[in-house]
Amino acid sequence: MNAGTSSLPSGLNIRHFKLSQTSLKHTCCARSQAALSSRSFPRPIRTMAVTRCEYDLTSKPDAVGNFLGSSVPRMGLGLAALGRPGYINLGHGDDLENKVDVEGMRARAAEVLDCAHTAGLRYYDAARSYGKSEEFLSQWIQGSRVGTEDLLVGSKWGYRYTAEWNVDTGGDPHEVKEHTLAHLQKQTLETTDQLGHHLNLYQIHSATFESGVLENADVVGELARIKREKGWRIGLTLSGVQQAATLRAAMKVQAPDGSPLFDCVQATWNLLEQSSGGALVEAKGAGMDVIVKEAMANGRLTSR
Repeated sequence: MNAGTSSLPSGLNIRHFKLSQTSLKHTCCARSQAALSSRSFPRPIRTMAVTRCEYDLTSKPDAVGNFLGSSVPRMGLGLAALGRPGYINLGHGDDLENKVDVEGMRARAAEVLDCAHTAGLRYYDAARSYGKSEEFLSQWIQGSRVGTEDLLVGSKWGYRYTAEWNVDTGGDPHEVKEHTLAHLQKQTLETTDQLGHHLNLYQIHSATFESGVLENADVVGELARIKREKGWRIGLTLSGVQQAATLRAAMKVQAPDGSPLFDCVQATWNLLEQSSGGALVEAKGAGMDVIVKEAMANGRLTSR
């Protein structure tokens, strides 16, 4: 496969791309819907450094589209690499300049959020397992001068952060998955405390057949209640080799009133991993919003 182009499945007109801190520095993963519609994927080039905020994503043709019922730029910012000191992005430690204490990373997160907002990004994606990402995002929203009415915020439940702010955990996992009703209820309270009325999208973090979350009637019922009472849209993120099959199963899950439970899906799709493409086309056709994560393969499709 040529490194500069990739054939997209017919009909896959991606709603939204989520960038990381690394991607902000080396981004072109889908600069416009026009590039996607032409089935041509732009060659990765350096377009914006974190400390330089003159790049305006909204100036590109068709750079704005409908997402979660709002007209926003088609790129968003994921906070996984900003909320905890250890992450899988290539060059993550270099990006942080070894300032991995909490206050140093809090300042770094605010700097990147400022830059992303200046560039036109309006969707910000956190998770309970992204260390202090929800806290950093909440404090940035409250302390910045940006208009919160045009922001869209998503977060996730399902993993708990276990690294205790360490990069080297001696081989122990940095996060542990638990897709139970008790864990959902606990993390919903935590996310509500941090992000409250700012939240628009609440996602199952890494839904898989193995976790049984899509077949757990108690979890499905609780997510439907959250959707009804809090007004949050409900989504799921995917990982692993069964992304497509998991998504197709999720599209059949219904709330107790018979309506589809899921409004949005977030899946890995990039030059190296395209197995979810067909299912994402189906999800879009069914009315779901689509977020592409790891569009730059955690830095592997950059110049690093």
